[in-house]
Amino acid sequence: MKHIKDVYFHINGTPKQEEAFECVTDNYVHAYLLYVKGKGYCWSIHRCGKYIFHDDHTGEDVKMDSFKLYDRSPSIYECLVPCNRAGKAREREAVELFDSNVFTAIRERLGYDTDLWEVRTS
Repeated sequence: MKHIKDVYFHINGTPKQEEAFECVTDNYVHAYLLYVKGKGYCWSIHRCGKYIFHDDHTGEDVKMDSFKLYDRSPSIYECLVPCNRAGKAREREAVELFDSNVFTAIRERLGYDTDLWEVRTS
């Protein structure tokens, strides 16, 4: 599924991506907004790791994400805007709700002490 908006928050007190080059740690919170057909616009917020993989063959550095299945860390998956069909007006409403509530959800509902790190939109 295509993510409408991706946001990564660094958990304070843990190594950042550049510092965790050799090992993968769950040092970020990944929040994203997506459309689920027949359900509506939903957000998912969960803990993840970020690291850089260096490919010796091509010489390129690739940003990678890691996560654990059945992770016991607190997470959220909720429908923000219920609807049966996708639409630009509903998508704008969902993005507005996401932007205004994501930081509060991470800090107050999940209990992570974070700062904003990277935003990706598609």
